[in-house]
Amino acid sequence: MRRQLEGPHLPTLVERVRAEYGNSARIVSAERVRRGGVGGFFARERFHLVIEVTPRPGQVEVRSGVAPDGTVSGPVLAPPAPATSLLELADRVSAQEDALRAGAAPSPEVSTETPAFADVLARLHDTVAEAAPPVPRTAPRVFPDLTGRAEALGIPPTVLVGAHDPVVLYRRLAAWLESFPAPPLPAHAPGQVLALAGELPAALRVAGVLAREIGAAQWDIFVVTPSPSSVQGIPLARVFGDAAAVAAQRRSWGQGRPSKVVVVDAPMLPDLRGWAHGVLAALAPTLTWGVVHASSKPGDVARWAARLGQVDALALEHVAATADPASVLTQCPVPVGLLDGRRATVEVWADLLTARLEAER
Repeated sequence: MRRQLEGPHLPTLVERVRAEYGNSARIVSAERVRRGGVGGFFARERFHLVIEVTPRPGQVEVRSGVAPDGTVSGPVLAPPAPATSLLELADRVSAQEDALRAGAAPSPEVSTETPAFADVLARLHDTVAEAAPPVPRTAPRVFPDLTGRAEALGIPPTVLVGAHDPVVLYRRLAAWLESFPAPPLPAHAPGQVLALAGELPAALRVAGVLAREIGAAQWDIFVVTPSPSSVQGIPLARVFGDAAAVAAQRRSWGQGRPSKVVVVDAPMLPDLRGWAHGVLAALAPTLTWGVVHASSKPGDVARWAARLGQVDALALEHVAATADPASVLTQCPVPVGLLDGRRATVEVWADLLTARLEAER
């Protein structure tokens, strides 16, 4: 018989197949879908697995329902929609997000057939079948000295103690990442004023990404800097030099008007923090995001954000340049919203950290 399982994390589903159906289960299809959301935000990602189960003598059928880990199971009466390669799905999701930023309409689900999918299913089936073989056939893939390398990345060593299996490793990372508060995200709606504080080149890059996410046009991007003549690529009519000019312009951005993105020149320099704080107070933005280099010390970022006032989220740039990307999660109270222009979801963080752990082997 066939059964369908659904949940937020693929490793959790595979573990559930192991626990409930043993090595007789065969994975027929696997699919990651994204539903809902507005303008690329708030979409929920879930995995769907369809498995073929050979009932064991005396086995009691597990009825449809929701498990404590958030997965859902139920009988399958017909084959599911075509599934996608899990190895390529992250790239396809990223491609859809790029298309979304470029103005293309998003599809309600991400599901694309690929010839490589049969190979993926075979490997997933092997993962289930090798859960508890009577006689070990090959040595399992292990991660020696994992806790030390995790700590070097900024992950508390207790998170990965005993995680010598790739599935367990991913589950532990995902559970730890989910314990952090999600950043407040701007909505795709009119009347918003989104402030981005940081060094101008980096903040302007992030401004272009978030402007498209909230439906703001390029001419709705403004800059505030103590050196207006130094700004490149933005007409002087959209460049302000002090808090008074910002306050006068802010009054014309009433409710129902197109959303605005305002870049505030606020590098982590002591002499500019007070000036930037005054600009942000006059601007009274809907949300304030700080744009920082990922290799900046988390303590310095926290102090910089406190001097600016209310910073709701961080956009980290040049993540590859830092040796401990996860340290900002534990040492800075401001949540992370973007990693090099990508939304900092649990999946994106987990993929980043898993790749770093693999690279350090």
